Amino acid sequence: MKCGRPFVSNANFCAYCGATIQMEQVGASNMERVGSVIDNTFRVDGIVGVGSMGVVYAATHLALGRKVALKVLRESLVTDRVVVERFRREALAASRLKHANTINVIHFGQTESGTPYMAMEFLEGRDLSEIVSQDFPIDTRRVVSLISQVCGALDEAHSQGIIHRDIKPANIVVVAKGSEELAKVLDFGIAKLQDIEGEGLTRDGLVCGTPAFMSPEQVSGATVDARSDLFSLGIILYFMLCGRLPFHGKSAVEMASSILMDTPKPPSKARLDARVAPQLEVVCARALEKSPDNRYATAGEFRQALEAAYELYLSEGGESSIDRSKSTSALVQHSAATLVHQPAFVPQRRSSGRKKLLLPIALGGTMGLIAAVLVFVLASGGRDDDGGMSSAASETTPPETLAPSDPPTPRSQRRIDPRVLSRLVARAAVVGLSGSASSRATEEPSSERSLIEETGPELAAGDTDTERKDRRKQSRDRAAQLHKEAKKKLKAGDANHAIVLLKESLELNSRSWQAWETLGDAYLRASRREDAAKAYEQVLKKNPKHPRRKILETKIKAGGG
Repeated sequence: MKCGRPFVSNANFCAYCGATIQMEQVGASNMERVGSVIDNTFRVDGIVGVGSMGVVYAATHLALGRKVALKVLRESLVTDRVVVERFRREALAASRLKHANTINVIHFGQTESGTPYMAMEFLEGRDLSEIVSQDFPIDTRRVVSLISQVCGALDEAHSQGIIHRDIKPANIVVVAKGSEELAKVLDFGIAKLQDIEGEGLTRDGLVCGTPAFMSPEQVSGATVDARSDLFSLGIILYFMLCGRLPFHGKSAVEMASSILMDTPKPPSKARLDARVAPQLEVVCARALEKSPDNRYATAGEFRQALEAAYELYLSEGGESSIDRSKSTSALVQHSAATLVHQPAFVPQRRSSGRKKLLLPIALGGTMGLIAAVLVFVLASGGRDDDGGMSSAASETTPPETLAPSDPPTPRSQRRIDPRVLSRLVARAAVVGLSGSASSRATEEPSSERSLIEETGPELAAGDTDTERKDRRKQSRDRAAQLHKEAKKKLKAGDANHAIVLLKESLELNSRSWQAWETLGDAYLRASRREDAAKAYEQVLKKNPKHPRRKILETKIKAGGG
C-alpha cells in the first residue's frame, strides 16, 4: 500500500489514501499482450498497473512514435453491460476536456477480440497519495498551487456538465514541467454526464466513488452535482495540510457514518506537528460543509478563496520576504495561465520617453480586478526618470486644477508604501468570493472602481489642511463601511473575508474598539485564538470601561494573551 495502512481483504481501494489495491498477480492473458500490436496502431511495451476495471499498459503509437498509456478493460468484464458503458463514458467524458490539468485521451477503440480500450497521454510522475506519504510536510505554496490546478480542471469539466465523482489522491498525478509541477486529473470512469439521458448506471453492490473521499450526498445516495467534487477536493486539501483524513472508519459503513455525522478537527489539531496556515483551514472548513449550499458554488470560487487565503497568509508573515516574492509570483503566473485568451497590458512609450501601462480591459473576474489595481498603482506610482515614485495626483489631475498655493510634492520625495500595494492586492483577491456568480458579475465593476479610487488618498501627497481633514473623514466613513461589510461576511460564515475587511478598516481607523472586537470574533471563528486574544486586548486598551470586560478577559486568557 502507498500509505502503509492495513486494509480489508476484499477491498478494491484503500479507504485512507484512495489508492487502488492490487490483490492479484498480473494474469497470463494480460502478459500476453506485451509485444503485440493493438488495432494496428499501438505496440504494447509493458504493464504499468492493474486496477479493478482494467489493465494499464505502456505503449507506443507506431505512426507518431509517441509514448502513450493504454487502458484495456478486463476480459472478465467485457460481458458486463454496466461496466462497459462506464468505460465508454470515461473515454467520452475525458475526450471532451482540453484543460492542461486534465489527462488527454487520444483514442478509443476495441482490440481484435472486441475488448474496449482507450489510449491516453503517458504521465511519468507521482500521485498525491505518494507525494503526501513521501514528502510530508508539504510546503504551503505547493499545496495551494496543486489544489488550484485541480480546481481549474474541475471548473472546465463542470462547465461542460461533467461531474467526476471519484476525486481522490490516486486520481491526481503530479508531473514535473521544468522547475514547476503540473497536476493532472485522471479516471473519469464514474463521471456523471448531466447532458446524457437514459438508464442510470447503478445497481446493487456497485458503489460510485471511494468511501473516504465521498461527499455526504454520495454516501446517502442523494443527487450529486459539481459541489460533490468540491467536498472531495476539500478532503484532499485537508489530507495535504496535515497528512491525516478528516473522517474515519474501519469499514465503508463506518466511514459513511463519519462523513454524514462527524465534524472534523481543524488540520492543525489533527496533527500537532504539522505547520498549517490557519487561513487555509478556513477554506478547508467551508469546502467540507455537510450541506452543498454552504460550500463553494464552483471550483473557480474555491480556487479564488484558496488563493486569497494564501495571499492573506503571506501578508501576515507566513513566509520570509524572499519566499513570499517567489511564491506570490508563481501563484499569480499560474492563475493567469488558467484564464483563456486574456490580453495582457502592454508597456508603450510616451513622447516624453516614460512608459505608459494600458489597462487590461478584457480581464474578467478576480484576476482582472487584481490586474487593474496593479496597473493603476504602477501607472500612477511608477518609477520616474529621476528614480522616484510618481503620485496618483500628479498623473491623474490636470495641471489647471491644482491650487497655486498647493504645489505638488516633487516626484523624488514621493513613495508608495509596499504595504498599501500588498493590502490592495489581497483586498482585490477576495472581492466577489461570496454570493452567486451572476450577482458577482453585476457587482464587480463597482467594486473595481471603488477599490481603485481608494488608492488615491493613500498615494497623494502635499494636501492642504482642509483636504487632509476631508480625507480623514472619508477614511473614518470608509472604515465604518468596511466594518459593516465585515460583520455581514462573518455572519455568513466567511471569516477569512471578514478578517481582510477588518484589517483594512483598522488601517483607516485604528481607534475603533468595535472593529477590534469584531476582528477578535472573526479570529475566533477561524480558530486563531492567539490572534483573537491580541485583538481583544486592543478592545480593552481602547475602551477600559467595556461593559463585557470580564468576558473579554476570559477570552484573552483562553487565547494565551
